[in-house]
Amino acid sequence: MIAILITLDCVRKDHFNKDLAPKFFASQNDWVCFENAFSQSQNTLSSHFTMLTSKYLFQHGVYSNFSDIALPEYSIDKLLRKKGYETKGVCGISFLANQLGNKIGEKDKLFDVSDSQIKKLFKKILGERRKANKVLSNGLKWLLDDRKKSDKFLWMHFFDAHMPYYCPSKYFQAKKINS
Repeated sequence: MIAILITLDCVRKDHFNKDLAPKFFASQNDWVCFENAFSQSQNTLSSHFTMLTSKYLFQHGVYSNFSDIALPEYSIDKLLRKKGYETKGVCGISFLANQLGNKIGEKDKLFDVSDSQIKKLFKKILGERRKANKVLSNGLKWLLDDRKKSDKFLWMHFFDAHMPYYCPSKYFQAKKINS
């Protein structure tokens, strides 16, 4: 069996629909969407720690995005590994990959970030990030590897809603106004 957990940071269900992601919703008969899910924290790490352990914030004690705490034996990935599953986490933001994603199965590779000046600045301020297409391709490459066991758990976390928006250059071209 293959189990895939997809998490989207800062995305509201009422704004994530068939028009925005038609290929994603084409397979909706094969997945479960939790309609009444509530975040345990405003922090990404705290919320995901809750999802992976089924413990409330006050029970696991992860209160910030930079807490360094090991996943307990009852976390979903460890329970599945005991049942023979291979597990992997692929994250779109470095702090989540370092704190959780790399602790779920085999370690994720380093982020592939461009060296442009503006991206260097964002990387320094906000941490390394990678876009959804890279998270997805990395996760699917691992998932479809025939050398792996048939029972797999893959967690993919998408952080794009936090990413700086880079307007396409064609919109920067000034238009001449005839007077």
